[in-house]
Amino acid sequence: MAQFIKTSVDTVRSYKKPILITTGIVLFIAIAISASSFAYARAYQGRILPNVFIGIADVGELSEADATEVLQQHVDDMLNNGVDVTVDGQSGHIDLRASIIEEPDLAHDLIYIDTADAIEVAMAVGRTDSIWTNLTTPIKLLIEPTVLLRPSEIDEDDIREQLTQQFGELETQSLPADYRVNLNDAEAPVKFMPGKDGTEIDYESAIAALWDDANDLELEDITINLRDITYEMTSDDALSISDEVIEIVEAAPYYLTYTSETLREYWWTVDADEISDWIEPAYSKDGDVIIVFAGGTYEAFVEDVTDDVNISPVNARFVMEDNIVTEFSGSQDGIELDSKTTMQELFDELGQEDVVIDITVANTPPDVSTADVNNFGISEIIGVGISDFSGSPSNRISNIQHGASKLDGLLIAPGETISLVGMLGPFTVSDGYLAELVIKGDEIIPEVGGGLCQIGTTAFRAVMNSGLQIDQRQNHSLVVSYYNDPSNGNPGTDATIYDPYPDFKFTNDYEDYILLNTEVDLATLDVIFTFWGTNDGRNGYYSPPVILSWAGYGETEYTETLDLDPGVTSCQSPHPGATAQFTYYVDYADETQFSETYTSVYRSLPMICLIGVEELTVECAEGEECESIDESETSDDDDDIEMIEEDLTEEAGEE
Repeated sequence: MAQFIKTSVDTVRSYKKPILITTGIVLFIAIAISASSFAYARAYQGRILPNVFIGIADVGELSEADATEVLQQHVDDMLNNGVDVTVDGQSGHIDLRASIIEEPDLAHDLIYIDTADAIEVAMAVGRTDSIWTNLTTPIKLLIEPTVLLRPSEIDEDDIREQLTQQFGELETQSLPADYRVNLNDAEAPVKFMPGKDGTEIDYESAIAALWDDANDLELEDITINLRDITYEMTSDDALSISDEVIEIVEAAPYYLTYTSETLREYWWTVDADEISDWIEPAYSKDGDVIIVFAGGTYEAFVEDVTDDVNISPVNARFVMEDNIVTEFSGSQDGIELDSKTTMQELFDELGQEDVVIDITVANTPPDVSTADVNNFGISEIIGVGISDFSGSPSNRISNIQHGASKLDGLLIAPGETISLVGMLGPFTVSDGYLAELVIKGDEIIPEVGGGLCQIGTTAFRAVMNSGLQIDQRQNHSLVVSYYNDPSNGNPGTDATIYDPYPDFKFTNDYEDYILLNTEVDLATLDVIFTFWGTNDGRNGYYSPPVILSWAGYGETEYTETLDLDPGVTSCQSPHPGATAQFTYYVDYADETQFSETYTSVYRSLPMICLIGVEELTVECAEGEECESIDESETSDDDDDIEMIEEDLTEEAGEE
């Protein structure tokens, strides 16, 4: 028995030796891998890990600033090159970058890449809370690079406009099936007008292709198809309900009415001719022939009623005087036409005589009412931002004043996010903005909105000095002297805005309301934004921007134009490129700190000059015959620059 026990113990010991050896080896390997991973992470501290790409941009092993510069260069290359397009065998080109004259605020990219967000994602690769992910990332990156495709935003309206200008002649107008009603024609009071088939540029697929292709920062040529528009309504089907059509027209006129809160009475009349224009035959989902409201006259009528009735809600707005909030504009509910319900009620009464429809409206309450004044908790200044607009032309100053006035007295609720594009719009002359002249291709055209980036930049600095949460900010594409930081005169702390993007957005992450006061000081030529609220112990500030590098702007570019008299030249100033950096800090009452580093890359822009000529020189491929384009061949819309300036002046005066 004793011998058996001894043998068993020896056997156990013989098994334990390889187990211990194996365990030791595994432990050694794990420690070695961990140590290697730790050393790997330490080696690339503050840098992106190797083999990480953003599209075709290799940002591996680069610091945040260097990676931003490399990525922005790829973005600039893509935008500068634009994209060649072919529609029905005809060649053209889409410019993705708008050149500017006089007003750099209006220089915007047609494709917007959020470089800061892309770099942030790239920096986070392989740096997670998962130990296993951090251990395996170096191996994965060696085997296969990580490619991050960041979505972009596209100015679809501008793309459509360029395609229409170049290829609009290829489109043929289509018309839906319609009725022609003449009750005096005893033999055929209702006639069927068959739809006219047509073709149009397939804008949707072209823009979708651009969306997909832009994500790798390398654009391929785009082939765009013409889309057929067909109408299948037959004469027999349409005329099968001609008795109903006659009944509807005979019962006209129809009336819509509305009494406003001020007891003003509105009446709108829909006579026989108008209702005849509105009604069109269509097929229902079940295949039955029905009557629908459609067409330009119908849409214009609804728009007219909407313009008469709608009133936008007005938030209560206040100003600080001697550290006390005083009301200078009370709140007001808005009124909004419920066009769908109103027109359905009218449709349901078609064919009846003496129809009077009370239009349906809805009240739209303001976000901030006068009754809330005692709940704001506003008692002190929490932050100020300032920018200098010295040297601005008169139109630009006017736009700055108008934009600032729209924000003055703005009350921002706790947790509320503010979009400057949303708050400052609409960007129209009728709203009070003035236009500047911009170069687009070989044309000089008016564009509204110059100076609004002064608003964005001032707000950005005020937000940082108040310690508020920043949700979206994009630097200008160019170095602009208006936005040099007051601390040291360097670029870097600007924020550009352009409708519909880029935008500047921030959130009130205080527990109380905050109030924004704006001032445009014409004596000192400063824009001053002041946030009032209740300080919760935080301190917001930013480091003075530093220039990491400068770049030249190259040789002057010349473009022929018919917008100027022959021999007359109009040029914009050149802009050197630069990379700037600063850090935004918020020190909180609990002794924690938030920090975010902003790297701004500005592209170089040479002097761009338009030269007036009598006819444009057209470059043609070898073996092809070409004709010059002279002024007589252009459309009546190609007015000369003097007429544009006169029109702008007159329009501004009328407003």
